[in-house]
Amino acid sequence: MEENNNLTAERSLEIIRKSIEQSRRDMVKNAGSPLIAWGILVALTAWLVGLLVKHTGTPFWYFLWFPMMFLGFGINHYINKRFHVRPRSIIGDIVGYVWLSFGIISMAIPLVMYTAKHWAWHYFSQQYAPDEILKMPIIHFPVTTVIVIMLGLCTTITGFVLKDNWIKAGGIMAAIGGAVLATIYGQQNMQVISFVAVVGLLVPGIIMNLKYRKA
Repeated sequence: MEENNNLTAERSLEIIRKSIEQSRRDMVKNAGSPLIAWGILVALTAWLVGLLVKHTGTPFWYFLWFPMMFLGFGINHYINKRFHVRPRSIIGDIVGYVWLSFGIISMAIPLVMYTAKHWAWHYFSQQYAPDEILKMPIIHFPVTTVIVIMLGLCTTITGFVLKDNWIKAGGIMAAIGGAVLATIYGQQNMQVISFVAVVGLLVPGIIMNLKYRKA
């Protein structure tokens, strides 16, 4: 009886393992198109926001990231239905939670820091000269650096979960290259985010589509 229970447990574990592996294969086979869609959306939005902010001088255009995010989720949903990607699986849930976390945090950080900077400027302007306030760390919080590192990190984690070297390599290069470029060219440079989107999302997505289209 105990031997039968052990066999049943081993069989159950084997079924779970095969289910997880099948889920991973399904996801990695269809992961290229969402990466391409998000890469194009992020790169174009960053380029457009940077252009509009530069020519108008107002930060209002940064709010374009919010409709872009909802548009991206809509496109992602369409792609999943178009390619019949399995709606629920442990691998899909893990990848989904990783990118949902990135979306929430990457949207919250700029809003919180924008509010914090204005509050700090208003509060400290009664005690310090403008030149002294400009030297405070809160004024120079590296928002772009933090976001590009998070984007690269999420891409890398996705690559490890899906066991795809192209996604892992793209994520690592995006995080490191984006952080360096943001430090060199400034935290308000949207071209840095465009670069990260191309390297960390668009290029790996194109390579994966070509690879699995030939398979």
